Amino acid sequence: MLKLSRLVHFHGGFLSIPMIQFAVIYLYRQ
Repeated sequence: MLKLSRLVHFHGGFLSIPMIQFAVIYLYRQ
């Protein structure tokens, strides 16, 4: 269970960076 939560946390942190960059670019171009 702990291993699964760590895996989800790792992928969540990894995916959050490009998602934030995409949001900033999207808002900047409006």
